[in-house]
Amino acid sequence: MKLFIRAKFIGPLGLFIASAGGCTVSAAPDSAPTSTVSESVETAATPESHETKEAEQQREPYGPVAHIADALAKVGLSDEQRTAAEKLGKEVAEKEKAVADARHELKLALAKQLEEGKIDAQALQHQIDALVKARQEASPALRKAVENLHGILDEEQRGAFVDALKSRIKDLDQASQKWFDEFSKDLRLSEEQKHRSKDVLEKTKANLAEEQKKANELFDAFKGKEFSIERIVPISEVGERTRKRATEMVRVTKELADILTPEQRSELAKRLEAKSPSEPLKGVHMPKIGGHQNEGELLGEAQQGIVVGRGYRAGAVRGWGGGYSARSMTVSSGYAAGYPLIGGYGMGIW
Repeated sequence: MKLFIRAKFIGPLGLFIASAGGCTVSAAPDSAPTSTVSESVETAATPESHETKEAEQQREPYGPVAHIADALAKVGLSDEQRTAAEKLGKEVAEKEKAVADARHELKLALAKQLEEGKIDAQALQHQIDALVKARQEASPALRKAVENLHGILDEEQRGAFVDALKSRIKDLDQASQKWFDEFSKDLRLSEEQKHRSKDVLEKTKANLAEEQKKANELFDAFKGKEFSIERIVPISEVGERTRKRATEMVRVTKELADILTPEQRSELAKRLEAKSPSEPLKGVHMPKIGGHQNEGELLGEAQQGIVVGRGYRAGAVRGWGGGYSARSMTVSSGYAAGYPLIGGYGMGIW
C-alpha cells in the first residue's frame, strides 16, 4: 500500500481528538476490499450533499466530531468502509449537536456577563450543569463510534488517520497566535493589555499537558490491533473534566473582563454572539506574515492531503461532514467557538 502525504502548515492550538466508552475492539484485517476509483488520489474538496452540510453545521468547529471528520476526509476508503463510517457519523450527530448547543448557551451567557463587566460563576451553574449533562450523555455513543471506526480501518489507514489528526492539531495550535493578533486588532488592545491578556491565556496551557499526554496514548493505541478508550480515559471522568473546562472558561472571562475597557468588552461580546453553532462559517483572509503573502489564503488553512493508495477514494464522509479544516480554521470561527474565552483550546471533552 502506498501512503501519499502532501502538507503545508500555516497556522497553533493545543487540542486533541475525542477520548470520548467502552469496549475493546479489534482492527480490520490488512486486506483490501474492492477498490473504487483510480490507482491513487490526493484528498480534494468533494461536492457535499445537503445532508452532509447539515451534519457539518451541527458540530462544533473545533470539537471531536470536526477532528474526526477532517481526518477521515484525508484517508482513502473503499465504498464499503465509507458506508460504514458514514453510518457511525450519523449515530453520534444528534447527541453531539446537543453538546454544541449547550456549550453555545454557556458562551452566550458568558458574553452577556462580559459586556456587563461582572462575571458571576454562581449565576452560570445552570448552563454549566447543562453542558456537563450533554457531554456525559453524548460520550458513550462517540466512544463507541471511534472504537468501531478502528475496527473498520486497516493498519495503514489507521496510521494515516492518526497522522491527519496530528496535522490538524498542529495547525490549530499554530493558528492561536494568528487569532490573538487579530483579536488584539479587533479590540484595539494597548501593549499593556496585550501582555496581560496573553498572560491570562498562557495560564490555560498548563492544564493541557495531561490532556496531550492522554491524546498521545490514544493515538498510539489507535494504530494497534486492539483499541479501548476506557483503558486510557475512563468514561467516569468525563463529567469532572467537562466541569473543569467550563470553570476554566469562566475564570478566563473574569480575568479578561478586568483587563478590557467597557467598550472593548462590548465589542468582544458582540463578536462572540455573532455566530450560532449551526450557522456556516466564512473564512478570513490571512494578513501578510514574515514578508510573504499568499493571496486568497485562509487563516490557519491546512493545505494537506494524507491518502492511503490502493485505488481508494478520499474526501468528505457524510454524517461526519469531512474536509472541514480549510473552512473552519479562521478568526471568524475562532470567535464562534468561543475564542478567547476557551483559552488553550482544550475543547475536546469526550
